[in-house]
Amino acid sequence: MTGNVTELIKIYSETVFELMSPLGELPNPFAIITAYNPQSKSFSESNNILANKALEDDLAEVFHVPINGRSLDARHQEPSFAVQISKAAAVGLAEKYNQNAIFWVEGDDLHIVPVLMNGDEISVGSFRSRIQANSAL
Repeated sequence: MTGNVTELIKIYSETVFELMSPLGELPNPFAIITAYNPQSKSFSESNNILANKALEDDLAEVFHVPINGRSLDARHQEPSFAVQISKAAAVGLAEKYNQNAIFWVEGDDLHIVPVLMNGDEISVGSFRSRIQANSAL
């Protein structure tokens, strides 16, 4: 999934989320971080799994729960983590894993925070309105 900043912001702003744990277990505020597809370039599933495992190891000392970010049609999915850390720490981790951006949730406000791509943080509306049903819950 490559593209210019405008295309990436459009794609990121349409992301929906599948919670892997009940909404009430999520911290607030929190970051949503993945190690999948660095710089929005498609990597093999095995490389993505290894990278996300390394990220999860980096998160061992902080509260985190799995969460899936995906397109509405579910054609593109990226296993991620909802993490209780500062925005600055989340950006630092995203830089380590070559991510273009992270999501930041405060209250019910969902923000796209650029990391490797240019641009300003933008609000894209309600986080709760983007939660999709997960049959595992």
